[in-house]
Amino acid sequence: RLLEVMQTTIKARHFRISMGIQTFDEARLHTMGRTAFGTPATFREVVEYAHSLGFTASADFLFNLPGQTLDQMRDDVRRAADLGLDHLGLYHLVLFRGLGTPWADDDDLLTELPDNERACEHWLTLRDDLLRMGFVQTTLTNFERARFRDQPERFQYEESAFRPDEFEILGFGPSATSSAATKDFAVGVKTMNPTSSADYMAAVATGKRVWNRVFMYRKHDQKAHWLTRRLAGLDIYRPQYRGLFGTDPCDDFPEEFEAIVSAGLMDVTD
Repeated sequence: RLLEVMQTTIKARHFRISMGIQTFDEARLHTMGRTAFGTPATFREVVEYAHSLGFTASADFLFNLPGQTLDQMRDDVRRAADLGLDHLGLYHLVLFRGLGTPWADDDDLLTELPDNERACEHWLTLRDDLLRMGFVQTTLTNFERARFRDQPERFQYEESAFRPDEFEILGFGPSATSSAATKDFAVGVKTMNPTSSADYMAAVATGKRVWNRVFMYRKHDQKAHWLTRRLAGLDIYRPQYRGLFGTDPCDDFPEEFEAIVSAGLMDVTD
């Protein structure tokens, strides 16, 4: 009933149900501690109910999990499409020694990760699979059914984050980040709140600043910041970069762009 109440009481551009499914492999879900989130039958019921209300349905998935084969990754993507999802978020697992999570301290899991070259090959295969199944890639990690292209129902909340020279970020809650910059985007600052809920609430109770970590972005940092945000947004407009920084990105980062192009991940034009 809560979804119906939301629909009748909240004025919104569009309503979307989003689920963190991660994978359909029950053994891996057990390893992640996510067995209470439901089964494929549960997820299908959610999608069908969302559609009956006029909502779209979205889910996030992980790939390149420890020991996961390419066939298993492709099976997750196929089953996600068969579920009737309108949008998929497809995320490469970030895991390395020193990350600070239990998995990062498990040598067996770390040794089962693919190397970067194979991980990239897996990504390109999954991307091709989704395109063949009628999805379009809208950002680095987001895919939507082609019928939503340029439609009001499209998934668009991330787009502002890909334009850091136009939008600043204010984060609330434990581990939340905030970022701001000077009007010319030459200097920026990023802060991060305490990680634990107890430390965060204690900081709020002081009535003073809440964040406990800070990074100052100088001009070179701002260049890297802007470029990585635009990579996630799938395009880098060189005249805009030159307008912000007075230089060309390919001149500022020649080795990085050469590596990206040689890997088949980018086309460089004027």
